[in-house]
Amino acid sequence: PKLVETAQQAARLAPQSAAAQTLLGAALATTGDMTGGLRATREAVRLEPENYWPHHVLGFILVREDKPSEALTEARAAVRIKPDEAATLNLLAYVLNQLGQHDEALQAAQAALRNKHEPADEGWAHYNIATAQEKLGRAAESRASYGAAIRAYNQPGRTLDPDDLYLMGNAYLRLEQDPAAVKAFQQAIKVRPDFPQARFNLGVAHFAAGNRKGAQDEYNVLRRLDPARAAKLQAIIGGRPGR
Repeated sequence: PKLVETAQQAARLAPQSAAAQTLLGAALATTGDMTGGLRATREAVRLEPENYWPHHVLGFILVREDKPSEALTEARAAVRIKPDEAATLNLLAYVLNQLGQHDEALQAAQAALRNKHEPADEGWAHYNIATAQEKLGRAAESRASYGAAIRAYNQPGRTLDPDDLYLMGNAYLRLEQDPAAVKAFQQAIKVRPDFPQARFNLGVAHFAAGNRKGAQDEYNVLRRLDPARAAKLQAIIGGRPGR
């Protein structure tokens, strides 16, 4: 992809630039090269340890690699360096939700919305709020927040990367809008075929929509890509029908 080629060229021309290494790491991760993304962003953190952006991108890659504890260290570093940045607060909230720290996650996501932010930050903030509310037993509020996340992701002119599409698909799934969830997950894996979380949830969405073959197809891909998630999906497909 052109983005990766541009980032690789920038890193070759300026190998000691933390910005260039971070751009490369983000570009590689977006297309699914998590190993390359980790290498580049760790180099960026080494070059500029007090720059929030390398910590932020490294934290995001780590959470996609199912390493939330390591991701939390990077997310907290990013927030320490730039405490009012909506993107870093969203990352912190997302990781905290994965670690079961939902009260703090809710506070961080709400702060992301209160602070000055770009429209692109809103979907993730509402998604993080919804997740925390759901885990805290606030079902009605959670559904409303998932709806707000979907509206934010569908704002006119938005360009969604695979992670945006994944989170939007999750929001649709939580609201039992299974066909819309399927579409979002399919768009995510079109850009990043080796995206195990999206593959797993696509299988769940297919199954919930009554498409057992579609779910089985995702299981077959996950057997190679992520055997642990494949086993979880197979348990769902082979378990009781429906949601």
